[in-house]
Amino acid sequence: MSNPVTVGLNIRKAANGRSEKLGLLPRGAVVEIGERSADGKWGKIVAVSDGAIAPVQQGQPVDPAASTGWVYLGELDPEPPEPEAFDTLVAPDKPVPIKSGDIVGHLGEYQDVEDARPVASRGVRPLLHFEIFSSDDVRAFIGKCRTYAKTLPVGPDFHLVIEPGAKLVQPSAPTTSIEAGAMVAPQGDANKAGAYVRVKRVSKQVATRSSLGAYTTATKTYANGAVFTGWYVGATDDLRTQSESEATKKGYARREVLAPTGNAVWAARADLPAPGAPAAAAIPAWTDYPLKPANGKDEVGLTRVVSRGELDAVAPIDRAVDPDGKRWWRLHALSTSTDPEKWTIQGWVCEKDHPKVTWQSPWAWPGFDFMEEDQLKNVDMLSTHLLRSGAAETGEAADFKMRADKVDQSALSTKLHEYIDVNHDNILDAQELQQAYRQPLLAQPLTRIIARYESEWGGEMAKWNELDPLMLDDRADWETEKQRIDKLRWWPKAAEKVKEFKADPTVYHIHPIGLIHNFYGAKKAAGCCEITVELIEKVFHKSGTWFNGKGGGKAFEDSFKTNYPDVYQFDKARFIEMLNAALERWEITECYQKAHFLAQSYHECARFETTIEFASGNGYNPGVHKDAEKNGNTEPGDGPKYRGRGLIQLTWKNNYRAYGAAVSKDFVTNYEDIAKDMYNSIDASCWYWRKHGTIQKKHDAKGDINKLIAAEKDNVALITLAVNGGSNGLPERIQHFNAIKAEWKLT
Repeated sequence: MSNPVTVGLNIRKAANGRSEKLGLLPRGAVVEIGERSADGKWGKIVAVSDGAIAPVQQGQPVDPAASTGWVYLGELDPEPPEPEAFDTLVAPDKPVPIKSGDIVGHLGEYQDVEDARPVASRGVRPLLHFEIFSSDDVRAFIGKCRTYAKTLPVGPDFHLVIEPGAKLVQPSAPTTSIEAGAMVAPQGDANKAGAYVRVKRVSKQVATRSSLGAYTTATKTYANGAVFTGWYVGATDDLRTQSESEATKKGYARREVLAPTGNAVWAARADLPAPGAPAAAAIPAWTDYPLKPANGKDEVGLTRVVSRGELDAVAPIDRAVDPDGKRWWRLHALSTSTDPEKWTIQGWVCEKDHPKVTWQSPWAWPGFDFMEEDQLKNVDMLSTHLLRSGAAETGEAADFKMRADKVDQSALSTKLHEYIDVNHDNILDAQELQQAYRQPLLAQPLTRIIARYESEWGGEMAKWNELDPLMLDDRADWETEKQRIDKLRWWPKAAEKVKEFKADPTVYHIHPIGLIHNFYGAKKAAGCCEITVELIEKVFHKSGTWFNGKGGGKAFEDSFKTNYPDVYQFDKARFIEMLNAALERWEITECYQKAHFLAQSYHECARFETTIEFASGNGYNPGVHKDAEKNGNTEPGDGPKYRGRGLIQLTWKNNYRAYGAAVSKDFVTNYEDIAKDMYNSIDASCWYWRKHGTIQKKHDAKGDINKLIAAEKDNVALITLAVNGGSNGLPERIQHFNAIKAEWKLT
């Protein structure tokens, strides 16, 4: 195992670049500089206030003279200047230009009352308070946006919008069946993807190659609809091979095929037997496509907006393409039911000709709704809380009831009742709020409320003084709290110091998550560290088809073609699309994260040539590998079963079990599915990257390779150790990473 490479700044004996190296100042170290060189380019270290000097050569002692050596000042970041003031708002005389990606601040340390107790539940933690607000003209602005959006053609940034009243589709009842013992094969383009596939009954036949017509590699079909089984046949049926080169050499002119008979029907892909195998039981089937908008059943209660990136991340079994080429997705939505157990519904939606399901531009601001709340006061809210919690004093109930009615009839409560008030009694009780918290689909419509109300950072102190009579025994603490609140009221200072800043703190508040999802969704900014087919071909000099099984020898190539037909020569564009969707799904989205993932996975799967390890896997059997049993390989034969599969070769039974548990699938039994299905090959690798890397303690990674990158973004050796458990192929991995880094101009 190689030692991690220390990245840092050379410390030299004299003030020039040719002088002897005394040590390395690691990235992130903080030093105090004293004497400067005559040309002002070099500085002499006085003290190292943060970090430790590393040796020039790994494993060697640090030269004592390094603590007072010379460093090149151009490679040091200057210490930030002292703030102009503390605990107040500062308005620069000149606006400060900020470019995309610039650091504008650091997370502050937060500690609430509960965490400040002797036995804190969490302690101090970094926290960011982030608000987006706008003046009154935002209504008109969004209105103009929506008018403009109607002129736009559907594009890659559009969202699929499921509006209230839309009905999720369920497949129609089967109209026929395929009998047990029958063999079937997909017809035409229907076998490419999707939950439902058009098939015909087939029988095994041997035919001359010339009689079959043109051959399509992607679908393994001939012009007459026959499906190639992979067997090349000679003059007699017993002369056969699955090696194309051997067949050519021996002049085998016939092919074993599955010849179609009868009428085509539709069947669920999950119900079909393996190619060439008979059905173990009768298979439900349809003469017509089973998904139709007219089959809508469960009604949607709240708008759901689904980005392209989220649709790309939908599992293949929950996607379909009908005979007209229209795409379908099986999704969850919130229903109109008043029963919390029936809030979530699942069904199919179609991108076209499905009532109340449309493609909409982000500029249409789909799902966003305005809500104005300028009548409620703090005293109304607290009085309502005291009344509902039974804390009202004698004589207060009548006044509190009046204020509670005001709260319940307010615009804010009306909107929340629309979403949460299950029993429609105009009261949001604790049970209803708890049920809402457990409903993640409710988060989206809540984040798309644009609410107009007075900011907590502004307004007069009178609204807080109104609470004085309600504080009773806590009055002294309350007076101290009001002093804190008064210091936090920065809005008046901003109105005074910032030109054209709105003096009235009653503004429209836009939820940051809702805004970001609308304009960025689950997709990356185009052109920023973008993984494309062109990138792979350029930086890796990768030409021709991908996933051919090359690198493991001729026998492996033939075996890969035969045993893994759904990933063999997988469509490059579709692979990149699925890879990008998975990276978004698992939040491997920053440039350095993607660069490392791409470099590691490209090496691990033999330069995008295989989804299964070349070796037999016998080396992972118990009694052969010293770590076999502790990794779950306890039985002879477990080694081959749980050998490396996926882009980042997932290995060991325990890892197969853990990944299966994470995605609710059984990969211990169906271990081959990780190599046979490109979705699983990619997804398992992303899961491993975020959840199961080999490094636990360093940088408190706990298996998350992203944390290692955040700490040491250029340390390929460290990332390789987390992926591979060692340093296999490290030079090539470094080469791949540096090529991507150079292409993306990462610094």
